[in-house]
Amino acid sequence: CGAPPLGSPHGLLCLANNSCIATTFDSMHDRFMRLYSRRAMLHHYTQYTDGGSAAIFDEASESLVSLADSYRQMQRGAAPSGPEMERLVPMF
Repeated sequence: CGAPPLGSPHGLLCLANNSCIATTFDSMHDRFMRLYSRRAMLHHYTQYTDGGSAAIFDEASESLVSLADSYRQMQRGAAPSGPEMERLVPMF
């Protein structure tokens, strides 16, 4: 974000972490599973990449579900399981 967009005097980068992103992850997972169940485009990754296998996609799907579950836990107010995370402080 060192250079502002054309025609603007300033550039801005905003990082937000909200628990409402879980629904977006769920819809992304649903769309992925519809394509993956048909093996759509899978041959591009398994045939033309080095060491590409379908197991990578299974692992990615599990990771996405786990991530969405973590955000849902935060939304309910439950403490996330895992290592403690430090709170980010804005630097102005």
